[in-house]
Amino acid sequence: MYLLREDPVDVEVNLGLARAAMAAGKYTQAALAYERLVQCFPKDASLHMELSQVYTTLGNTEAALLHMQEAQRLAPKTSIVETDDKGLTKPERSPWSIHGRVGAGVIYDSNYVLGPPRSDITVGDYEVRIRKEGVKDDAWGSYLRANVNMSYRLEPRGPWWIIGDVGAYQKWYFGKADDLTWGRAAVGVYYGHPKFWWSLRVKGENTRQDMDDAVSTIGTEATFTYLLSPRMHLMTRAEYGYLDDALVSSRSGAYIWIGEYLKMLSADQKIEFLLGGKVFHYDAKSQYEHRGWEISGQVKYDLPWESDLSFYAIWREKRYDGPATSWLDMKRKDERLLLGTALTQYIDEAWSVDLQYQYMDNNSNTNWSDYRQHVVSMGLTWSF
Repeated sequence: MYLLREDPVDVEVNLGLARAAMAAGKYTQAALAYERLVQCFPKDASLHMELSQVYTTLGNTEAALLHMQEAQRLAPKTSIVETDDKGLTKPERSPWSIHGRVGAGVIYDSNYVLGPPRSDITVGDYEVRIRKEGVKDDAWGSYLRANVNMSYRLEPRGPWWIIGDVGAYQKWYFGKADDLTWGRAAVGVYYGHPKFWWSLRVKGENTRQDMDDAVSTIGTEATFTYLLSPRMHLMTRAEYGYLDDALVSSRSGAYIWIGEYLKMLSADQKIEFLLGGKVFHYDAKSQYEHRGWEISGQVKYDLPWESDLSFYAIWREKRYDGPATSWLDMKRKDERLLLGTALTQYIDEAWSVDLQYQYMDNNSNTNWSDYRQHVVSMGLTWSF
């Protein structure tokens, strides 16, 4: 499910925006950006230190002291004061930053096998009967997810950071043999500048699903963000790697994609927009090689009662280099629409309740790949 996987780049982009606003002298906007990060990761002493410095610069000594004390409580071995170029005291930034989320909940899937609605279908000039286990079927289940982002600043005021992230996701369906296990680990470097920042990661991912998936991926991820203004920035993302399918060797191959995205924030930073698109190519064997494009949009509202609401839409087209099976003449083509929404209610500084919904509509000229899916989940998340 798209919404259930944390994206470490989103944290990186928001943190880059906060630091860029600070470096550009936009202290009010920097404070708002840091407040959003602290809300998501209340146990990160480094974020509290940086926010305390912002409030010190703004002259809000009460808020600066509160965040300084919180940073000291979270990291008691860290000295909380140093002297800047003007002889004023300010909080010392810890070189380490570690934050993450752990969540669990229940999930309903209207079509967990991603199959057509009936067993008898027409494919080209042929009548085909699909096995029962490949036809649309709904299921209830549960999930467990975890995500941790880490960074280490090489010099106290230097632009270079060592970064990394790990993530895991486990989904079980009650009474069904289609459990999903996904894991990820990545390490890389980050460079920050008042007008731009970039990162490069080497990552590995592994997916196991009882039905038919046993996939490992290794590759590189790159992100470059340019600050058009304190509330608008342009982001370029790219990935290149190799996918190994342990069950079907002909599905193994190299892949590449590159995307361009525009992120915008409202004047009060309570509404966030993300628009963009990408192109991709998967260089596998036989009928599995494909290329295509994707456009996406997302809006997120920071609601007044300690909650936020987001909506997203994704349109993707994939064109395969061959037919779905050897006895067909037409090349396979898939079009997919994803629509989703998420509501997060914050209980306190560390706990939140998440309610999520996603609709997927996959249209293909190969009828057994035509399917619809509704997924609803509700869970509890702990942030640190």
